[in-house]
Amino acid sequence: MMGILVKREVLVPHLPPANSVHSEEAGAGVRPTDSWMGVYFSDGTKIGYTHSVVRPRPESIGGGYKARNVTRIKMSLLGHPVEIDANVNWTLDGSGRIADLRFTLDSSDSLFTAVGKVEDGVLRLKVSTGQAESTSELPIGDNLLVSSTLSPVMTLPDLEEGVEYTFEMLDPLTLTTRKAKLKVVAEESIELAGKSVDTRHIEVDFAGFVTDVWVTDDGEIGKVETPIGLIMVKELPEQAISGASGATLPDFASAAAIASGRIVERPQDIKRMIVRFDGINPKTFPVWNGSQRILDEKKSLIEVSTVVPNADQAPRLPISESDLAEFVEPGPFVQSDDPRVVEAAREIVGDETDSWRAALKLLHWVDTEIDNEAVASVPSAVDVLHARKGDCNEHTVLYVALARAVGLPAKTDVGLVYYKDGLFCYHAWPEVHVGEWVRVDPTLGQEVADATHIKLTEGELYRWTDILPTIKKLKLEIIDVDYGVDG
Repeated sequence: MMGILVKREVLVPHLPPANSVHSEEAGAGVRPTDSWMGVYFSDGTKIGYTHSVVRPRPESIGGGYKARNVTRIKMSLLGHPVEIDANVNWTLDGSGRIADLRFTLDSSDSLFTAVGKVEDGVLRLKVSTGQAESTSELPIGDNLLVSSTLSPVMTLPDLEEGVEYTFEMLDPLTLTTRKAKLKVVAEESIELAGKSVDTRHIEVDFAGFVTDVWVTDDGEIGKVETPIGLIMVKELPEQAISGASGATLPDFASAAAIASGRIVERPQDIKRMIVRFDGINPKTFPVWNGSQRILDEKKSLIEVSTVVPNADQAPRLPISESDLAEFVEPGPFVQSDDPRVVEAAREIVGDETDSWRAALKLLHWVDTEIDNEAVASVPSAVDVLHARKGDCNEHTVLYVALARAVGLPAKTDVGLVYYKDGLFCYHAWPEVHVGEWVRVDPTLGQEVADATHIKLTEGELYRWTDILPTIKKLKLEIIDVDYGVDG
């Protein structure tokens, strides 16, 4: 989950139409730029650089601007070193509106591209994840502003201090748009290249995930700080490109872990757990039901219990209830209708029509056949089926696609799970409907997910953005655990 978060925060072009800024003003705010920034972790370790260029286009071909960003970083995910190379190219017309976009994310594990043009207020994208291609149409409106990959401020006109601006931000990794807010909070002096520089301190709030940006008087980004511990600083080209030789790469997944204050034995056997939330109101997450409920709203006490299905009452496949239709349909990254996924699912399930037994067959196959390895990829079922490796995201997206391919309703849960040494880490796992919704976990090889799985959101890949407000804010305390009759 942290790998996806890093890619959205550092590498994805934010393309925001401002509700309070007209496109003509936006066009006036665009200026030629050639900016280099070093990318650092909060402990000072350098992990890469980003380079942004904006150039005017000749009037003979319509004017406007051509922009490009290159970002290269190295990091670690659960001990697995990852190198990421991202390239973003886009064109603006003379009014500051986006005309086309090309985004490429090349990591040591996958290649993701999104290429599109704007026609009649709709961005039509062709997306490739390596083994699969899809198309998508995103309405973006007429007043679309374009920024650098670090924060939505490059093309904005002068901002008034204290005034809040609202935007729609596009994330091509998840093919969705979301609201964002931006405001100037203060005039501040910061140190850049050993000199004191006057700047405007700007807060960019994306779904509760607040990034701090410092913009110099000449309109360039001088510094960026993100909640996950990434810091970008304006540097000379040779300084930005140079790396920290021999430095140990920071592990982003471990850095985002949440301490619970209690070490528990055999977490995989826990049938019931009570935790206290702090820093986040649990009611903001609409995921409370029979297996996970709020015990005490004032004290923010949460109870999570395992749900074991009644195997004798499991319905037959395929399940075609109308209220479950969305959970058997394919998606851009859940290609349950792809012939390769369909063939694999049928081979795994065979002639089994009992939904619960089929669910277990799929779980054991994914657990056995997909190597459990942290990767930096955009999870796509077809690509995981081909590569046969991945972390929780890859295991989950493949499982959900295989399940849907045989008519078994399935969805993705995103939240937290107990890791080790009293720590919870961000995690994803599937739920299947076998007469009732049951959590399973092919990543951990659990037929019924243990009660340390705390769901914060559910749905498709794009729903991971729902957890952004919890980053560095949510604190947990384990109050009680119950191992059941065998404990």
